[in-house]
Amino acid sequence: MKFCISACFPVLLCLAQAEAQSGLADTKGTEADLQALDEMVTLKAQKLGDWADQHRIISDVINNLWEQNNWTSEADTFARETALRIERIPPWQFKERLEALIGSVKDRYRFDDRQTQQFQQQLYKEMLTKSLKYGPTLMRNAEEMLDTRLRGEPFNAQQVARWARASDPLMKDMELDVQRFATEFGEILNENQRSIYKRDRASLDRRMDYFVRKHEDWKRGKWRVEDWGLQDDVLHRPKSQSDLAQEAIDRLIGRSALPYQESTWRRYVRAFVRTYELDEAQKRAGGTILDDLVTQADRYRTSKADEISKLNPGERVNHPMLEPIRKMFTELKARLEVIPTERQRKRALDRAPASRKMPPSRSRS
Repeated sequence: MKFCISACFPVLLCLAQAEAQSGLADTKGTEADLQALDEMVTLKAQKLGDWADQHRIISDVINNLWEQNNWTSEADTFARETALRIERIPPWQFKERLEALIGSVKDRYRFDDRQTQQFQQQLYKEMLTKSLKYGPTLMRNAEEMLDTRLRGEPFNAQQVARWARASDPLMKDMELDVQRFATEFGEILNENQRSIYKRDRASLDRRMDYFVRKHEDWKRGKWRVEDWGLQDDVLHRPKSQSDLAQEAIDRLIGRSALPYQESTWRRYVRAFVRTYELDEAQKRAGGTILDDLVTQADRYRTSKADEISKLNPGERVNHPMLEPIRKMFTELKARLEVIPTERQRKRALDRAPASRKMPPSRSRS
């Protein structure tokens, strides 16, 4: 459970929703608040897109955490495979996620029906207790994480410090609660199962030690992307010069720009000129490239005029009929990239946000 709280935003979201949902039926004063928070967070989580894409991010997070901390024992491997199995399921499918967890534990320990029922009861009781006490805090943290993600922004140390301080009472309780829960779990096992439990307990303690120690750093603003295994995430890995310049250009032309429209191409060229502060000769070179591709696009549109006229605006965005023009826009961007000098690229990089930079490339002169 400590891993779920601390690993990354989707995993925290899962725990927060699980605790909220598990307590709704038995909660009096907080039921309405938890229900509203749960629905809000679920909607925002769904806006992230296809959960298969989010699962790939979470898989990288889990694998990075295990590898960089050398969690390589047989018990560590079981814990990682269980986490990966659960995270394949969207967090709003709480029942299925819980069944996946229970199923993994049941299979590992070869529980009989009585033991399975006892384990379920222990798990439900623990989740209900935490939902009553900490569900709203976890859900609000998850909501802010999702808002950050949906804006296309990376997490920063100040945010993490705030989330860590807000969840500090939970973390302190968790240190004792995990030990108590593990002890109660051990009591339902037979002698053969306890040998597995001994290995799993040692594996759990290693992760507990890591997150307890790191939590104190996070509260003081000492958070690194690697602490959450997010170093391979597109929003958190350092950006190259071209990445940063492209972001600046995209902001200038607007998110609603359509790649098959000539007006988008012209805005893109103007944004490119502005981003790299091109001189007059370079502007003319960019204009020549633009004119060439606009002529090709006009020729194609003329040849397909009847078919294109039958498409409504909504269909045109991704319709195969306009794919050749979308490819021309990609070609436009690629041909423009050869124009800026290394000095111009460096200046564009210097104007980018400091937290997202990489050293400039030295491949050009």
